[in-house]
Amino acid sequence: MKEWIVERKWIIGLMFLQTLLCLIFINSYPIDLDEPFTIFWSQKDLPELIGMFENENNPPLHFLLLHYWIQLFGIGSFAVRSLSILFSVLTIPLLFKLGHKILDLRLGVITCLFFIFSTFNHYHAIEARTYSLLVFLTVLVMYHLYLVVFEKKNRFVIIGVVNALLLYTHYLAGIIVLSELLVLLIFIKKVQLKTLLYYCLSGVITVALYLPGIFLLFKRLSHFSDNGTWVPDPHYTELYGNIFRFFNYTLTFFILFGLLIVLIFVNRIDFKKRLKAVFSSSKFIFILSLFVIPYFGMFLISKIFQPIFLDRYLLFVTPFLFMSFCFLALNLFRKDFPKWLYLILAVPMIISCYYRPRTNREGDKIAEFVKEQRVENDKVMICPPFYDLTFMYHYNQALFKSEESWVDHNVYSVYNLSEVEELKGNEQLFYIDANAKFLFPDNTIVDDLMLAYKLKEKAVFAGEYLVFVFEKND
Repeated sequence: MKEWIVERKWIIGLMFLQTLLCLIFINSYPIDLDEPFTIFWSQKDLPELIGMFENENNPPLHFLLLHYWIQLFGIGSFAVRSLSILFSVLTIPLLFKLGHKILDLRLGVITCLFFIFSTFNHYHAIEARTYSLLVFLTVLVMYHLYLVVFEKKNRFVIIGVVNALLLYTHYLAGIIVLSELLVLLIFIKKVQLKTLLYYCLSGVITVALYLPGIFLLFKRLSHFSDNGTWVPDPHYTELYGNIFRFFNYTLTFFILFGLLIVLIFVNRIDFKKRLKAVFSSSKFIFILSLFVIPYFGMFLISKIFQPIFLDRYLLFVTPFLFMSFCFLALNLFRKDFPKWLYLILAVPMIISCYYRPRTNREGDKIAEFVKEQRVENDKVMICPPFYDLTFMYHYNQALFKSEESWVDHNVYSVYNLSEVEELKGNEQLFYIDANAKFLFPDNTIVDDLMLAYKLKEKAVFAGEYLVFVFEKND
């Protein structure tokens, strides 16, 4: 009973810590990158939102959840990002309990601290996108897989349902489901025949629940097959480069590695015995497999078929990477060490975490700059066209939410100047270059405008974004 109370206090404390850190920094950087797209479509009526998925590279679950969240709380940055925080905070008790079951309370605590103070997880915990939901569902299904393998519990209905939710969350979730099966096969000697039959039943549940999404899945797979993906071919250096990122970059990783070396030196007499005990532990093999199989599997898929080895696509493996590292480190602690000393492992992560995410974007400042100088009927041109959602979110949220054409308000999303008619007649014209020269090197918009207008001002913003203000030639 006493142990249960201690565990509950730790869980509540860690959830509070995660919530506090996220809420403090939730508005520390502007809505940008892919967030405006997610918000724009999630606010739409259901028929329009559902129709969008035929040409969208993301499954519907997060969009639908955010749709109803927006109906309750609106589209402000605090509102839309708080849903992601919710899923990240709900991951804490699952991660804690899994660590506690695999080793002891220390592993639950220290793994959660690594998760909370990982810059990469911290950023995605407050980004209005699907990734914190994906991580939550992954940890949820792997926790129940542990109960199946090591505690002989029947969790196959839950596993079937959660796997379907995973597939509705991200198209790469099939790799997570496949990883579950491979882990189960690794521990096949630990499970009974009826366990495998029950797992097949969970597969039937998953397929039944995912039937509405199968058509969209195959349509998107066909699209990828025909058009490829924007994700670059991964170099072999990415195998360790991503791990460095997950551990708050290179310096922190080597500090943590140095701590391991210190622990090995302190335990040099029985180090081999301790190391053998770690790698012969079926529970350690379990959590290590949850990292190794999908991580290297996605790298092989990227090399053989289509590139998918991207850091944010790999976010779901980070809890198991952290737990594997912490399991190894904790098994090197001597019994005569003070009980609190294990917390030192989290210090490098706490110190090196970028609490204020560095997105190198200033969409809010760009919108404010235009708003301060623009007068009615001045035209605004934006290139590349997909930056218009970011601009309008910060420039005029009422128009962002409305069904009105932005062209009617003289805001144009363009690839070239010929897409805008009747340029002349305005006192001023604003051209927002959202790194268009890099994305479209042959872009000649600025040169063309220089011929028709006089450059009044050029403002430079983060990420090499530019705003040109043109006025009539005298």
